[in-house]
Amino acid sequence: MSSFLADILSGSATVALAVSLTRWLANSKGADLPEQHADTNIYRIGRAWRGTGMASGFFGLLILIWSWYDMRHLQWGVALLSSVFFLIGLWISAGVVITNQMEITKKVLWHSRTFVWGKITEIRQLQSRGERAIELRSGPEKLAIDFRYNAFPYLLHEIEERTGLKSLPPS
Repeated sequence: MSSFLADILSGSATVALAVSLTRWLANSKGADLPEQHADTNIYRIGRAWRGTGMASGFFGLLILIWSWYDMRHLQWGVALLSSVFFLIGLWISAGVVITNQMEITKKVLWHSRTFVWGKITEIRQLQSRGERAIELRSGPEKLAIDFRYNAFPYLLHEIEERTGLKSLPPS
């Protein structure tokens, strides 16, 4: 009987923890202004998102190490799952948007993309399930900047000001 009660309590605690962490992540706000260095503005991933990404990556590595030592051999399903957790964690926690008088650059782990202000032809605001993003277009090329970055409204205002374009509202 006590084992049954312990299982119920631990399950309830796990659900409560998951709900509270999700609520914290959804309601967390980053810095209101970007980091400023001379004529350069730096927009980083918010602390809550970086922490969540790092925790996910660490969790993936822990699963991989545990499976190796506990099972005495590597199971490919577990290795694949832990690698996915690790890569998602890296994606969530890494990235920076840098603006200056000439251009906007978005850097992530595996690539960097730069648009010159004068060559941007369209600014779109995207909204999906309550999450916002900015999409810049320069001819056929696109640059998407999602809501995880600090000072997101300030970034949108800066883009509109530097390009002289008004963004299209979310559809």
